[in-house]
Amino acid sequence: MTPLQPPEIHRAAAASGLAWLLQSLALLQRQAASLLLIAVLMQLMISLTRIPLLGFLVVLALPALTAGILEAFAQAAQGTRPRISVLLRPLTTPGRAGSLFGLGAILFLVGVLTAAMVMSGGVQQLDAETITRLEQGDVAALSDLDPAFIQRMLLAFALGMAVSGTLSYFAIPLIWFHGLPLWSALALGVRALIKNWLPFIVMTLCLAAVMLPLSFVGTMVMGLASGEGLMSSVAMVLLLIAILFIQLVLFGAQYCSARQVFRVEQPPREIASTEEDDSPKNDSPDDDDQFV
Repeated sequence: MTPLQPPEIHRAAAASGLAWLLQSLALLQRQAASLLLIAVLMQLMISLTRIPLLGFLVVLALPALTAGILEAFAQAAQGTRPRISVLLRPLTTPGRAGSLFGLGAILFLVGVLTAAMVMSGGVQQLDAETITRLEQGDVAALSDLDPAFIQRMLLAFALGMAVSGTLSYFAIPLIWFHGLPLWSALALGVRALIKNWLPFIVMTLCLAAVMLPLSFVGTMVMGLASGEGLMSSVAMVLLLIAILFIQLVLFGAQYCSARQVFRVEQPPREIASTEEDDSPKNDSPDDDDQFV
């Protein structure tokens, strides 16, 4: 398949950072049940990372799974109810799956190199027993580690997320919606982030302003979830739903920002043509113009 021409980078206003979050919430409200179900499936697939070999394949597939989430938001923006199978479609789409898996490999290497540079000389503190406890979700295992080592772990995680996010944020929609080759998508995506640094600063500040009070509520809910009985189970379910909701808002903002910066309005043409006849439609009128 011949790649499409690289799109033009449009400069967004500073207020767009807030607008992307609001647009994401509107899209999520429009197809909340379908999007939440797709997010649950994605989390179930991510949980497979603990399985040897299969987990490595899941890590490589993360950009493709993200593309599936973005495609779901694109369908929601067009007034179509996304099916759960949309999450897996980028894994098998010719001309795009290879680039998305290649991006996953690059992000994996970035994470490994970042951890190796930041954690050099301190990995010996992680014995097999501690690693097993952490994999099982035993947060108390962190108390056995040197606080300085924990700080280095957090720094490695933050740096890895920052570099990976910078590389993949626009690269994924450019590969999926525009069919760009991997290296072209990476270069154009980084350029677009640099050109639109101001709205992303605004979006980050808005997220921080919202997440700060929510973190206190989350701490209380986590305290309830760590106990026993019915209240513990209810608190755990509420906490998981809240995490999925926040993730969906961020994915939606990623789609909305890519749509404005690159004028992404339609899903890949060969995909859209296969769904015209059999995709269930939303009865509500298509008001996608409000997001442009």
